[in-house]
Parts: sequence; C-alpha cells; structure tokens
Amino acid sequence: MYGNLLVTPTLLDSFDFASSCPPDWRDRAMAGFVTTIKREHVDYPAFVKKGRDFENRVYRTCNEAIDLEDALDNNGSKLFNKVVKAVYGSSFQDKIKKNVTVDGEKVFLFGYTDAQTEHAIDDIKTCLKWSGRDKYLGKNQHIQYLYMTGKQLFRYIVAEWESEFSNKIKSVNIIEYTNPGVDKLEKILFKRIKDMFTFIRNQGLWDDYYFTFSKN
Repeated sequence: MYGNLLVTPTLLDSFDFASSCPPDWRDRAMAGFVTTIKREHVDYPAFVKKGRDFENRVYRTCNEAIDLEDALDNNGSKLFNKVVKAVYGSSFQDKIKKNVTVDGEKVFLFGYTDAQTEHAIDDIKTCLKWSGRDKYLGKNQHIQYLYMTGKQLFRYIVAEWESEFSNKIKSVNIIEYTNPGVDKLEKILFKRIKDMFTFIRNQGLWDDYYFTFSKN
C-alpha cells in the first residue's frame, strides 16, 4: 500500500478476539489473527459459502428488477423479501477508502460496503443462531465505515438460518447504529488501531503486517 499500514474491520475484529477472548480460546484466536496478518489460506465451513450465495442472490434480485414490486415478486420467502426491501435501490459492493495518520503512522482504511445509499450503509450477515444486538455492535465495521464515509446510519441486516444444513431463513433482524459524530468515531477507531499496533509489535508480527498484510 505504498508505505501505508492497511486497516480493515476484519483485521480489527480479529485483533479484538485475539487480545480479549477467554483463556480457553486464546490459542485459536491468536492462530486466526496470525493467519490474517500473514494472508494464509483458510478453508471456510460450508455455511460461509451459503452466506455469500445468499448475499449474491439479494444483489441479483435487486439489480435485475424493474422496480421494488418486481423485486419482491421473485418467489422468495417473506423473510428473503424483507432483506431485499431493506436494500433495494442501493449501490452494491462498493470500495471505500480513506488515508489517515494514527500515532505517527500512515494508515490506509479500506473496505467494501454490501449496500449503500446517500445517507446509509447496510451490511448483510447470515448466522446459524441469532445472538442479539451486542454481538454486532461490538464489532468495528460500523465505526470504521461511518467514519470513512460520513454517512448518518449503519445497519446490520442479519438473516438467521433454520439450521446449518437448511437454506430456509428462520428470522431477519436489523440492528441500527446512528453516527454519533466524526470526533467520537475517530476517538474510538484510532484508539483501537493504536492498541492493535502495540499488540502486533509485542507479538513480533510487525514485518508480516507491514510487508505481507499491507503489501508494502
């Protein structure tokens, strides 16, 4: 990234898990963080692909429809249509980026939005079991993306599967986070980035982070 340090929500989430998880999970969490930093290959479980296929079907349904009524008349379930209705009219899979300086380091903030409009960003998630709002509001994506774009609203749209092996949706939950102001977002985000930098250095991973993850 031409001398910049790449920061993505996925990396910050992996750092949060590795640095604060219960002791019994520490080895697994740290291994996952190292894998991310070193960009090592990961074999994801089948339900991850199922989630991606679900997102792509939502995008395709919206993009191919003449209007919202046509999009909802696609033989999808009521819950699938709830997701379609929430994001219809959005722009899908856009790159967003921002250059900042954090603790004297040049940082390149980067990500992809699942769906965005002029004032809002939506992120489509799937899960095997709905675990409540706090799981998502404890993540970094809404903080980083609202800071990068200045938009007013971020929504996690979470579709829960009936089971690991079913393609039927059990529930759809929407979690909203309103932009509290750029100063507050910057304070939260920059502290997390600084803490991550310290952690990476203490783990002896700085060269991997700089040369491999950030591709300098």
